[in-house]
Amino acid sequence: MFLLLQLTSCGRLPPPYISEPHFNVYSYGESVRFGLGGDSHRFRLLGWSHTEQNFTWTDGVGASLIFSLPRTNREVTLYMRLFPFVHPPELPSQPVRVFANGRKIATWEVDKEGVYSAVIPHDFVRSWGNRSSKRAN
Repeated sequence: MFLLLQLTSCGRLPPPYISEPHFNVYSYGESVRFGLGGDSHRFRLLGWSHTEQNFTWTDGVGASLIFSLPRTNREVTLYMRLFPFVHPPELPSQPVRVFANGRKIATWEVDKEGVYSAVIPHDFVRSWGNRSSKRAN
């Protein structure tokens, strides 16, 4: 089972990847760190800047993570601590759309650092061979 997780802004998805990447395994309950000394590089696919001391910025209109998941018959909740680049009043928040395997699961208006969550239905987690090439808007 795998999950392709896409975070987008500006109403556009990041470009699709060309070939099947290597999937690293994510264990339920595991925290993934995006700062120096963290392990987010195992899951980052596209749209990420270089790793900084405590975080990694997204770069461009979207960013993707990809990983294998253990099989489950239950929904899974994604939790992400986000720190947006904002500059009120011109840029009061960052709109973020969250996609799991091409289907939208959440829309967040990220205006301050915080933990954001989205439920991933169990049927969104599929094997690579069953992956649809369609993209949700």
